[in-house]
Amino acid sequence: AAPLRMNDLWWGAKPVCPAAKQWQDLYIGSLYHAMEKYDYDGVYLDLFIPFRCKNPAHGCGYVDDNGTRQAKYTFWAMREQMKRLYRIVKARENGYLVDHVSMVLQPPLQSFVDAHVNGEQYWRDFALNGEVDYHGILPLDMCQSDLMGRQWGWIPLWLPMFKTPKLIPDFTASSRQMLSLVLLHDSLVVPAYMDANEYHQAN
Repeated sequence: AAPLRMNDLWWGAKPVCPAAKQWQDLYIGSLYHAMEKYDYDGVYLDLFIPFRCKNPAHGCGYVDDNGTRQAKYTFWAMREQMKRLYRIVKARENGYLVDHVSMVLQPPLQSFVDAHVNGEQYWRDFALNGEVDYHGILPLDMCQSDLMGRQWGWIPLWLPMFKTPKLIPDFTASSRQMLSLVLLHDSLVVPAYMDANEYHQAN
């Protein structure tokens, strides 16, 4: 079989620049009408990362000293998009915003979310590198900066990564060790890819 390319993982998807006003209007307007029509109150955002753009049609990029147009990250345009999304979600009685951008902390954008999902970045350690315990890959100082949401204002949600139990010699013990580390740092845990019985006992 042909090797899997990164582009294949996203089904050939391409990023869309939030600085393009028409796109931003379409995005926000579509979510607003969907929430009105189907009466749901929450929005889940996965991998909302400001990509680089150099399209002059919507004011992106700059021309360097050699006359070559260079790209810039679209943080501020995406922040405006997040503000608009926050307003339409919070206009609903129980409006709730959850994002999932593992290990990519972006306070200018994530300051508008209620909860932040983290943890998926460690799947390689367990699925490919033979790790069985989070203590070996997640030291306490990293936990403080990566897991805790207190300094940003969001509720932290931890997504365990024991996706392949047969590779974990003691699934229950590994789940307990993970809980001892994550719960210590005031993070909630999503009871997936772990021994769910241990999760329910801890809660």
